[in-house]
Amino acid sequence: MSGEHPSPAAAAAAADTPVSPDRGLPQWRRLLYANGSLGATINFQTLALWLVFFYAPTEADLPTRLPSLTLPLLGTLAPVALAGVILGVGRLVEIFDDPLIGHWSDNFRSRWGRRAPFVLVGTPIMSIAFVLIWLPPDAGASYLNAVLLFIVLQVLFFSTTVANAPYEAWLPEVAVTSNDRVSLSAWKSLFGVIGAALALVASPQLVKWLGFAGMAIVLGAATMLSYYLAVFGAAGRRARGQRSNLDLWVAFRATLANRPFLIFAASLVLFNLALNMLTQMMPYFVVAIMGQSTDQVSLYVGLFLLVMLASLPGTVALGQRWTKRRAHIACMGVLALYFPFQFFAGYVPGIPTVIQGLVYIALAGAPIAGLFVFPNALLADVIDYDAQLTGQRREGMYFGVLSTINKLALALSSLIFGLILGAFGNTAANPLGIRLIGPVAGVAVVLGLLIFARGYTLPDQVKSAPARTASAADDAG
Repeated sequence: MSGEHPSPAAAAAAADTPVSPDRGLPQWRRLLYANGSLGATINFQTLALWLVFFYAPTEADLPTRLPSLTLPLLGTLAPVALAGVILGVGRLVEIFDDPLIGHWSDNFRSRWGRRAPFVLVGTPIMSIAFVLIWLPPDAGASYLNAVLLFIVLQVLFFSTTVANAPYEAWLPEVAVTSNDRVSLSAWKSLFGVIGAALALVASPQLVKWLGFAGMAIVLGAATMLSYYLAVFGAAGRRARGQRSNLDLWVAFRATLANRPFLIFAASLVLFNLALNMLTQMMPYFVVAIMGQSTDQVSLYVGLFLLVMLASLPGTVALGQRWTKRRAHIACMGVLALYFPFQFFAGYVPGIPTVIQGLVYIALAGAPIAGLFVFPNALLADVIDYDAQLTGQRREGMYFGVLSTINKLALALSSLIFGLILGAFGNTAANPLGIRLIGPVAGVAVVLGLLIFARGYTLPDQVKSAPARTASAADDAG
């Protein structure tokens, strides 16, 4: 592609022009590769749901495993705020490993291809670290628990990057056409819903039956199985000659010089910031505002996932009819209006409080389904645009840089979440901090929507370069 750029109006028109269907991806590859999203979602969602609550619960009869801590400038941090700080700082420490692992996998050479060795090695380490999170050495609130939590989190985060960054980087290689990418992203979302169900719906029951450690063993085993199945589905979709040969710094600078990527990334991380805060809020919302036990968390999340699952076919159809860009904007717009209503859950007269909470959580699943489907397909287009400019296939670097930016957002969301609850309240007697999470999340989504709608103008199908040859199709992973 040359240095010429279309006018903004022409670019927007091209971005909202659907392309004709072309489904060349075998179904067995879609299912096996997409299965990896189950494992990725289990780890992420279980941590988001339970970690802060496990170490600093709101119920008086549950043990608090972290102490209060007095720090300069911040003052005295309650256990819930300390848990948020540990999680947030932990993510900040390891944010730079994603581009390194992604770039390494872009350039890696082995008999198993570029991506598979990373997934096969990183997955078991990740699963072991995940189990150790729920085995603090001290039964009471202690600084030893805080220190070891931080260390084990670092091992977990790094090994997760080793496995997940190359896995995600496979998507533009596995699916080449726009419709294949939307379809494959929908299958990934489906398996992600299954993983979320295991993490958010099944985990409360597993905790009840087996305890937190038993829950972690079961979910850690499911994570390993899903990633290993994904390796079989993803291997062999891109010729080895298309790997990158740029050095790390040049590849990193070229990624940050890609304007469509920067716009897409800024928008996505604001959505992820909002979603992570709402996920962390769930146990507090159910217990402190809805007045129910932790066992009922699975009911709320289960309804949310059912609505999300039921929305996936319509989401795919919408993306193929409207284009990915337009459908993505529509989903963000709905969420920007919807999230702030969480503040009023339980205040509507004449409707039982529990019904209000269930309806609010469940209906959020419809627009969130779109924001689980379209981002990976949009990023694949951004990577193809980069291939036109550079002649390099650099999927790992792009997914790595995006993951780093996302981790900054997740770290910020954990800090914001912990500080809001610590400052404004996280109990039934003082729930203002919990209620403020929805409006804060809504503001983040509004900002992300404005950035994406005004700045993203790539067409719905970007020609990939260089082309994949049939003879080389099964030569790499």
